[in-house]
Amino acid sequence: MNTKITIAFVLLILCNVRGQDKLLLTNGRMDKGEIIADKASKLEFKTHKNNGKEKVIPYYKYRIFSITDGEGEESVCYKKDSSIGNFLSENRMRMHIYGQRDARDNFGIRRYVVGGFLLGFVATTFDTYEFGPSKKELANGAAPIPTGFFLRDPSVFPALFPLTIPFGANLLTTRIKKSDVSAIEYLNSEEYIEGFNKVKKFKRIKTSFLGSLLGSAMGFICFYTINAIR
Repeated sequence: MNTKITIAFVLLILCNVRGQDKLLLTNGRMDKGEIIADKASKLEFKTHKNNGKEKVIPYYKYRIFSITDGEGEESVCYKKDSSIGNFLSENRMRMHIYGQRDARDNFGIRRYVVGGFLLGFVATTFDTYEFGPSKKELANGAAPIPTGFFLRDPSVFPALFPLTIPFGANLLTTRIKKSDVSAIEYLNSEEYIEGFNKVKKFKRIKTSFLGSLLGSAMGFICFYTINAIR
C-alpha cells in the first residue's frame, strides 16, 4: 500500500513538472510556472514560491525570448528588429542569452564578497589607527599618547570607501572557466562570451561592493565595541 502511494505521489510530481510552462527571458533567466493570460503586450504568469504560495507576475513580451510549453514545444517570441533595439539574429541572441544564463547560474562570487569585506574592514581599521605625535613634535614638547588600532575616531573615509570598490572591480579581467560553461562549443560564439561577461561584471561589482559595505560596518562595530569596554 505504501509503495503504491509513493509511486502515485512521484507520478503526480512528474506530471506537474512536465505541465509547467517555461519562459526564457532575454536577461538569461528561466522562469517556470503557468501562463494564465496572454494579452497584446504582456503575459500573466503564475509561479509558485518556495513556501508554496502562488504569485502572478506580468511579463512584457519584449522581455521574453521564447516560451516552452508543458509538452516541451518551444515558441520563439524574439524577432530581429533594430527599431526596438533587437539588432541580433535569433541564433546570435540565443547564444547571448545562454551566456547570461551560465554566468548567472555558475559564476562564483564568494571570492569577491570576501575580498570586498577584507578591503572594507582593513580600510576602516587603519583609519582608526592612532600614530601619536612624531619625533619632531615630541621634541617640541608634545605629550606622548598611546598608539594603536581603534584609538582614533574614524573619519568619513571608511563610509565613502565602498563607493570606490565598483571602479576597481570593473578593471579586473578574468577568463571564463570551462567549468562555468554548460557546453564548451559555446565559447566559439562572440555573443555567448559577451553575454557571459555582461552578467559576470555585474555580479562582480555588486558583490564586491556589498562585501566592502559589510567589512566597513564590521570595522565600525569593532571600534565602538572595543572603546565601550575599555
